[in-house]
Amino acid sequence: MLKKIILSILLFMISCTEKSPTYYYTIENFELLRIGSNLVDLVITPDGKMLIAADSGNNRVIFIDISGETMVRTANISVGSMPTSLCLSADGTTLYAGLAGSSQIAIVDVATQAVTHFQLDEDAPMDVEVFGDKLITTFISDQSIYHKTKMYDLQSGELLASKSKAGKLALDSVEGAVYVLDDSFERVNLYKFLITENDLTGNTQSSDIALHPVELNDLEFVPGTGIIAALSGTDFAGHELKHAFLFDPVELNLLAQFDVKSAPLAVAATPDGTSLFFSPSKADGAGTFVIEFDNETFLQRNYYLTAGKLSTGAITINPSGNFILVAVDDLADNSNDEPYSGNSFDIQRIKIEPIGTYPINDF
Repeated sequence: MLKKIILSILLFMISCTEKSPTYYYTIENFELLRIGSNLVDLVITPDGKMLIAADSGNNRVIFIDISGETMVRTANISVGSMPTSLCLSADGTTLYAGLAGSSQIAIVDVATQAVTHFQLDEDAPMDVEVFGDKLITTFISDQSIYHKTKMYDLQSGELLASKSKAGKLALDSVEGAVYVLDDSFERVNLYKFLITENDLTGNTQSSDIALHPVELNDLEFVPGTGIIAALSGTDFAGHELKHAFLFDPVELNLLAQFDVKSAPLAVAATPDGTSLFFSPSKADGAGTFVIEFDNETFLQRNYYLTAGKLSTGAITINPSGNFILVAVDDLADNSNDEPYSGNSFDIQRIKIEPIGTYPINDF
């Protein structure tokens, strides 16, 4: 069914005329797991069996079994105020959830689902990464001079390093480097720090990416490709940003821009890095699509129709590289009379088509 949907949409986009038919889709055309809340981040365990979603609206994380033909919610785990960022330990046994409504990181044992908390020395962590026994998190302030990226020892709780940058984080676990998409001092830049035993060292910096005001939507390190930054705002000429930025991981030079057609909300990659996937912020004439790009040509490879509006930062690819998992709002249960009516997201699973199935760049 999904292959037919994708093919129909591609033919529609390529050959659209005034006499072309209009295509309509119902919810039954999509594989959806109803959640109905403010889903803002997704991670998958290394074995590919469990999807974990941050449900900021209900102060919980949701465990979803994705190993079978249908997705099944298995647990709702209360973790604390406003979980907005998730990461897993390298072995997948421990989940870390940044609690934006508190001064803590929730630590969840994936097997037992027991919850403990790591105490921070500041409020409202924005993003979180873990490298071995080091926890790295960022704090955004109303005044950028107080922005911080901090590293703590997970065992002792000791603060090991503090840098005057803050924003979205991405981790290179092989080199032992953390990247910070920073919006301090009225501009957006990308920074790279090396993780040592007791410090964050180096100060590699990209050129200016954009000026305020912006929304930092997502940051992804893709081995063999680079660091991809997704943000909403305007460029230096005042035009709306409709592309994502790719930087090389060594000197942070700009390598390419991915033409998403609207501000990218989230980015993910297949485990081998050959395909990159973006959630656009706007629909086109036929619907809202996750867009797949080739990591070498930077050309669009496939379009995947979704059930509606997509969530910021909430897209991931399973370890086998054959499914997209994305938070989507079909708008069916929204009402202007409801509080938080724009945040009713569900989970959609989409099969990734093999390269060349629909050679859209050959037309």
